[in-house]
Amino acid sequence: MATDGEKAIVRVGLAVIMIDGEVTDDETASLIGNLTEAGVSPDALAEVLEETEGGDMSLLVPRLAEDIAMISQASDEVKQALFAMAVELMVSDGEVDENELNLVSMMAEAWDLNADD
Repeated sequence: MATDGEKAIVRVGLAVIMIDGEVTDDETASLIGNLTEAGVSPDALAEVLEETEGGDMSLLVPRLAEDIAMISQASDEVKQALFAMAVELMVSDGEVDENELNLVSMMAEAWDLNADD
């Protein structure tokens, strides 16, 4: 069973790749690779997909602010790594949508990250 923290990371990652309305194979591969590299349990992705009926954005959004707030309690190192993952996911399809940029900017603000971090 995945931890709440792992599921928060998965939900945030899914939101980044889904917020533009289209999920590409490159985005999916990038998400899975980043989650694996971060040591997130494979169960976390499966549980979140089940909870959100396959990644329904309308079921992700209500938890997003809570997930971002939970992650804000993590160490600076963890927040920086997750922010880097979000940026990589945002550009993984070769395009940056305004909604993706807004979401990633919201994360940077909530996690108190700046260009020097």
